[in-house]
Amino acid sequence: MLILDTDHISVLQRTSDAAERLQRRLLLSRDNPVMTAITLEEQSRGWITQLGRLSADVSLQTRCYDRIVEMFAFLGHWHVLTFSQAAATEFKRLGQALFHQNPT
Repeated sequence: MLILDTDHISVLQRTSDAAERLQRRLLLSRDNPVMTAITLEEQSRGWITQLGRLSADVSLQTRCYDRIVEMFAFLGHWHVLTFSQAAATEFKRLGQALFHQNPT
């Protein structure tokens, strides 16, 4: 399993040289690429924040809503790993280990 983060997914949503390179690497990989529920949250929050910034001009919101629809269509084809209790516990453990390793 190959877990892609939000930055990778964002690259794949665009038409660019970077997206083409990443797509080639994924095709060559023996692992199935997946993403996490955190990526769904981060991408959704980004577009909702953008909508909030455009609240004064409804005509500018139309493109943002189009992008939200495109985002859901794109993300709907991916296998999504949930943020389980086990994942939350591991996240907390890693954060504590990092904090104790580099105290401020």
